[in-house]
Amino acid sequence: MWRFASRAAEAIRAAWARYAWRRRQLRELRELGAMDDISLKDIGISRLEIRAAIRSGADLRSARH
Repeated sequence: MWRFASRAAEAIRAAWARYAWRRRQLRELRELGAMDDISLKDIGISRLEIRAAIRSGADLRSARH
């Protein structure tokens, strides 16, 4: 019984981590999509590279602030 509970808890943690990761990606996509082209250029990406930058996990926050 303990193994089942442990596996169920791990599955819930993994599902929550995937959910949080996806929400973070969507939030970053909205934030970057709202920026003008000059601001995007300042942080080193073009509008066409937004999705790739988010997928790569590039740390764009340090460049934005």
